[in-house]
Amino acid sequence: MVSKEFELDGIKIRVIKNKRNRRIRLTISGHEVRVSIPYFVPYFEGLKFAKSKLDWINTRLKPKTFYCNNQKIGKNHHLVLIPTSNNKLSSKISDIFIYINYPENLDINDGLIQKYIETKVNKALKLQAQILLPKRVKYLAEKYDFNYQDIYIKKLKTRWGSCDSKMNLTFNLKLMNLDWDLIDYVILHELTHTKHMHHQKAFWNELTRISPNAKILRSKLKEC
Repeated sequence: MVSKEFELDGIKIRVIKNKRNRRIRLTISGHEVRVSIPYFVPYFEGLKFAKSKLDWINTRLKPKTFYCNNQKIGKNHHLVLIPTSNNKLSSKISDIFIYINYPENLDINDGLIQKYIETKVNKALKLQAQILLPKRVKYLAEKYDFNYQDIYIKKLKTRWGSCDSKMNLTFNLKLMNLDWDLIDYVILHELTHTKHMHHQKAFWNELTRISPNAKILRSKLKEC
């Protein structure tokens, strides 16, 4: 697949050419807007389609996260934002706090500061996930008789988790921002893929057997 990125009324639009597409499709994941078009269709047609759906896009796009003092991060961290006379940004992550030192002459909502905070927040979320998720995966795998190989924690753009053909599981570090019922759903979803590497009927039957509320949880997850 090949793609081009455009900007429409301040919104980034990625137009993707897909040989399997027979029609134009628009999807939104978090802050990202994607328009998937048939391979023979020119990029401007994808952009034109996005423009026709601009009102819908604006109602569905999630507002960008702005980090503030004492904000809870994941399961066990809180942000501590400290204005200082130092012109440089610095940070420290403890077991329960993320300390951010920033120049007192700058607004905390400054894009540079917010981006810096985001990198440290992601680091803290990854630390949380590396401790909490393997324990939870092990518990659920034993409870429902699943086997798996390794567990990886990464920052994923559009997915909460994945399972490869070798039964390695990968989870999005941002799972730590979700409630535990949704985290368990993602874990069980990926564990089910160790037996069914597809999304056909057998997969959904197995997932529903071990997670009767799977349909409800799946809909709830799409809103996150």
